[in-house]
Amino acid sequence: MLHTTKQGRNRWEFPGGAVDAGEDITTAAVREFREEVGITIYEPLEFVREDTLFIDGDNWEASFLYASNWVGTPTVMEPDKSAEVRWVNLEEMAQLPQIPFLLLDVARKFSGYYMYGACDGL
Repeated sequence: MLHTTKQGRNRWEFPGGAVDAGEDITTAAVREFREEVGITIYEPLEFVREDTLFIDGDNWEASFLYASNWVGTPTVMEPDKSAEVRWVNLEEMAQLPQIPFLLLDVARKFSGYYMYGACDGL
């Protein structure tokens, strides 16, 4: 989980971000993981679920993927946006402030995998 602190936030999330122009969701996941936590993930990534989420006053289309093939040590790569990255078990995750809370549901179903959340504003 990544402790997001940008713009005064205090929440734990899966690494992720926006899909850039010309990218597909898999390419975005690989890029965002490398940028945010210094992990290289390899395809194939598997689709977990999609949802429309209401976060920070806006609706977001979110897609969640998981990867089982990766290398590296999780490290905060963007200290201006995140304070900490760490492994947590499901019980610890349930106690952390999260947006969206459905991350816990996703993690319960696919525990043991790196998770990626991609959001595009509507």
